[in-house]
Amino acid sequence: MKSKKSDNLYSSIKTLLEFAKEQVVKRVNTTMLLTYFQIGKYIVEDEQTNKARANYASTTLIKISSKLTKDFGKGYSVDSLERFRKFYLTYKNRISATPLRKSKTTSTHTNTTTPLWKSEFSFALAFSN
Repeated sequence: MKSKKSDNLYSSIKTLLEFAKEQVVKRVNTTMLLTYFQIGKYIVEDEQTNKARANYASTTLIKISSKLTKDFGKGYSVDSLERFRKFYLTYKNRISATPLRKSKTTSTHTNTTTPLWKSEFSFALAFSN
């Protein structure tokens, strides 16, 4: 009888752990997707203030790529940054349901200013599957 109870307990714990692992993978994927989208948005917005597009890619993105690679490792080549830019341009109207604006909102209880995209980013993650 104890063997059946321990089997049931094990099965319940195993199911819970497997579910938790699935949720972690989904959250990481969602976080990376939204992060790349936001990076692309930053690039497009910065690029729009620069008149010379060709010069932008050859100077600004090279510098940003170098710094990001130094700080965060692989995954931030100029080609990757260009893909983030294209990703944003392709999906900006579809992901607008999860706005990631740079505008600011003030927290009344801490009297600090937090970028609105951070709170919306957290909100989007809380309700993503």
